[in-house]
Parts: sequence; structure tokens; C-alpha cells
Amino acid sequence: MPRLSKEKLNELFPYESFPIRMEWRDGGSDKIAWFQCHEHMQKQYDKVKKPRLKVDVRYKDPSLKPEEKPKRKRRANS
Repeated sequence: MPRLSKEKLNELFPYESFPIRMEWRDGGSDKIAWFQCHEHMQKQYDKVKKPRLKVDVRYKDPSLKPEEKPKRKRRANS
């Protein structure tokens, strides 16, 4: 994701204590929610996630983003 300007960051994250933002489309309307921690965001994400539904999650500070799980290595067929 490209770095955002300070003005754009302030526009996307208007609340200082809520550094995580999630956007999704529910029916015909766009929904936006802000969260204090990744666990709260994950709980809401699990509620709204449906197949082929685009959910955009942004972090004000990239250090808040949890590490991705390592991908499993495929076993070689012998």
C-alpha cells in the first residue's frame, strides 16, 4: 500500500485512539468502522465476511498490523 499524506491519514483516521479502520459494502451502503486493537477488528471481520465481499482493512501505523502466518510448504512427492 502506498504511503498516505498526513492530511489523508487524518481524514481516514479521525479518532486518535482508534488506529484500525475497516470498510465494506453491506447491501447498497458503504460501512466504515474503527477499532482500538486487532482482536476487536477480527471479531467484526468474522461477522461481516462473506464470499466475494471486499473488506478493506487499513492501519494508521504499519507496526500495528499482525505478522502474517508463514505459508505451509508443500511436501515433495517421492
